[in-house]
Amino acid sequence: MVKSEGSEIMNVFEKLESVADKLVGTAIGMPKWVHPHSVKVEFDKDKSVRTRTIRFESKVVSVTISRLRPYSWHVAYRIAQPWGFTESSVSLHTAELLCALNIDDSAGIAGTEESKWWQTAYGSDVCVPGKFIRQGNWLNIPCPGTGVDGDPNLSIFLDEGDKKHFRNIIGV
Repeated sequence: MVKSEGSEIMNVFEKLESVADKLVGTAIGMPKWVHPHSVKVEFDKDKSVRTRTIRFESKVVSVTISRLRPYSWHVAYRIAQPWGFTESSVSLHTAELLCALNIDDSAGIAGTEESKWWQTAYGSDVCVPGKFIRQGNWLNIPCPGTGVDGDPNLSIFLDEGDKKHFRNIIGV
């Protein structure tokens, strides 16, 4: 297969855009393990309120957080990748979800030695290994990534204005 000059130019532009995204992310305090497109993943307030789930969406990411049992939540996500899709899910207790969404860090869930190691190694406020890592409003599920395309993890920037909606849906 012969590559056209146009596709080579597009690849160069895509790489430059990725580098520019990383530089801007670094300038605004984004951890190195977060994908720069995390700021493009938006909370879908209308669908969330109507369905009593928490939904985030972008061109390449969809996330649904739904209640499994009174104190248990299912986080399912799908990421479009250059080769297809990555789909995964994790289960969180309500205290973990509140912590992941930067609503309540007082649950004491991040006190294990393993969590402390991850927090130190990756630079985060809180972490539950295999479920999420968060620094400020920068959230990755289920783990830190490289911050570039192809990672199987989900990156979201949590908007302060959406927290009241999260609280309402979660019931706290």
